[in-house]
Amino acid sequence: METPMSVCSMDTDQLKRDIMSHRDNISEASLSHNVNAYCGEPMPTPINNGAFSFRRMTPADTPVSYASISASQVVLFENPLISWTVFGAGATFLAVCHFLFSSHHSITLLSAISYSLLALLGFNFVRSLFSRSAPGGAHKSRLLSAISSWCLAGLDAAATLHDRYLAAQDPTRSLRVGLALWALALAGRYLSITWTLSLLFVAAFALPLQYQRHQETLHRASGVILSVVQNRFARLGLSRRQKGLVLAILLCALWLKAAWSTRLSTLLLGILAVRCQLKPTEVEAFMATA
Repeated sequence: METPMSVCSMDTDQLKRDIMSHRDNISEASLSHNVNAYCGEPMPTPINNGAFSFRRMTPADTPVSYASISASQVVLFENPLISWTVFGAGATFLAVCHFLFSSHHSITLLSAISYSLLALLGFNFVRSLFSRSAPGGAHKSRLLSAISSWCLAGLDAAATLHDRYLAAQDPTRSLRVGLALWALALAGRYLSITWTLSLLFVAAFALPLQYQRHQETLHRASGVILSVVQNRFARLGLSRRQKGLVLAILLCALWLKAAWSTRLSTLLLGILAVRCQLKPTEVEAFMATA
């Protein structure tokens, strides 16, 4: 015979099961319909991208949606927080590289690796202070997989840049790339790689924003300068043979006075300049002869 206590216990267990089932239904409804089931309103869209979140994801959590940001948006400061963060991280990295490669110190490669690992240990310790779950345990480190994905992305980007700028499919683009590389080679005689990268890094964050602000003025000024140069060059009335003769004289002068690196560079640039002046029929005739 059932006692009142046993009946009360059975009712309590049944009530608990009903409550848990009801909570599960509410959770499924809120996730499937993107609705806050407790108040009947749409769930707010997160505005942060989760890049600075210290809390680890659990199987019960839903991934935070975020929008990707391009390099042009970073250098144009469309999101000041991310832009200044990238600028600060890049400046710190360049400062460390400049200290390691250009300064007089007693830090060896082994010491640098050890200090880097100590910095990583300190970062993980600070991260564990803000994390709800321990950073270790059953979770494996994803650093190696992240580094491998970054390396693959870097190799893919390098292959894309090679096919776009160094494949020599467009003679005009090849001439521009050659002039830019020669200018970098000349700058490398007076600046180290760290100083060159530092200047390029600062220019990448300073020039695009100024160019966007003064785009019309710069286009107008460059158009006026180019038109003046083209008009004065057209007044000379030089034929293609005369242009080739002037180019040959300049190359001979550089060949007599410059070093071998400058000789070969100017020879390549001269050939590219001649290729830009050739007609398609002349190029086809040369390829047929070769």
